Amino acid sequence: MAAADREAAPAATLEDLAGMVAVQVRTQTRRIAELELALADAEARLLSQARMICGAADAAGGDLFSRRPVREIIDDVLGAYPGITWEEIIGVGRERRLVEPRHRCMAAVYEERKDLSLPALGRIFHRDHTSVLHAVNRRGASR
Repeated sequence: MAAADREAAPAATLEDLAGMVAVQVRTQTRRIAELELALADAEARLLSQARMICGAADAAGGDLFSRRPVREIIDDVLGAYPGITWEEIIGVGRERRLVEPRHRCMAAVYEERKDLSLPALGRIFHRDHTSVLHAVNRRGASR
């Protein structure tokens, strides 16, 4: 009888193990299906965003990815004002010799970089957006 018990016990244990493995396989299969669904959703969102960006590039005349850096625009403007540095442009100085170059820089960036809002330009020039708006209006810049 002892030999029969030994043989019966491993059979029951094997059945229990087989049942646990089957449950784990079902769980993992369900998880894989969830991950595949999440991946398909992420791919769809990514494609949608890419279409939106390409549409914006077409609407902007295709220059969305070929715009000049702000620093390059400012350096071009400052070329006409020898002795004036970027640090002076963004500094707190209100000297007459700094006002015109600062306003011209703000207006040039405003005209060329239509993707930047007035608050964004204010952050670049370390000014409030209304200061940028004043400079733009004073120079007659338009978008």
